[in-house]
Amino acid sequence: MFYFLDARWGGVIFFNGVRLYDLAFGFIKYDSIVHFLGSLTIVFVVYSLIHNYFYNPTKPDSKNLFLILVLMTAGAGTLIELIELIAVIFFNAGVGVGDYMNNAIDLLVNFLGALAGSLIVVLYRNKKTFGRFIDG
Repeated sequence: MFYFLDARWGGVIFFNGVRLYDLAFGFIKYDSIVHFLGSLTIVFVVYSLIHNYFYNPTKPDSKNLFLILVLMTAGAGTLIELIELIAVIFFNAGVGVGDYMNNAIDLLVNFLGALAGSLIVVLYRNKKTFGRFIDG
């Protein structure tokens, strides 16, 4: 969902002459925010699809769930980057999409979003831990 906002609107909306895709908040670029939030969202989608396979009220399987969520979400992020690669190869979109460093940063931020989302899911499942963070 967030990835499509990046592709559709990031390149055509301008703020004070700066393309939204190139906008930065401090050292964090708009593109990185979109990738992080997109991966975070994908974690919740993946969890909603697989959570029944990990339901065991007597022994929560948090480590395996965390690993599977991170890997599946990172895989989805890699698919997004492959779509960008296809755009670069077949539609000459290299100027709009970016170079190898952009691709590497996108993959890193996708992974960080996957880690953050998976941590939220695992902490939520372990309500004692999650309650401790909320209650202080």
